[in-house]
Amino acid sequence: MIREYTAYYLEITDPNDVTIDQSISENIQFKRLTDPLPLVNQSFYLKIGSDWNWIDRKFWTIDQWQAYANQTELETWIVHYDGLPAGYFELLHEPKQTVQIAYLGLFSEYTGKGIGKFITGFAIHRAFTSGAKRVWLSTCSLDHPAALKTYLKCGFKIVRDKTVRKDFPEK
Repeated sequence: MIREYTAYYLEITDPNDVTIDQSISENIQFKRLTDPLPLVNQSFYLKIGSDWNWIDRKFWTIDQWQAYANQTELETWIVHYDGLPAGYFELLHEPKQTVQIAYLGLFSEYTGKGIGKFITGFAIHRAFTSGAKRVWLSTCSLDHPAALKTYLKCGFKIVRDKTVRKDFPEK
């Protein structure tokens, strides 16, 4: 089925532009995966992405997940809320001191609690403290309704948008 949506590309180039409190709520903890665990990346992607039309990796093989998770440029962070896994984000270090927030999302039962802003703030902070001069991400009109608004509140600026027509597999 062909669907049309708007893709947004956002960036932040100055940590001083971050406009949210970067402190971490006492109920939220972040844990970086120190070893590649492709099944963890896959399970978070599929569970969270199923609500928001994430299809780019939906049909990847385990070998593709393994190759992705084994990249030395990739950081995978698991977000816990009250000790339970609530979401994740991936930082992909690119050339020219650039970091992409490749994926960021919450399980549906944790949305609407303000956790997204903490994840976004932590991800931005982590990217800048790792040496980034530019942090970017993309989202689209099919994503969570609060995603774009949250990113803009955090200090990201839209640098480009475009209308996309894409063939989506039937569910």
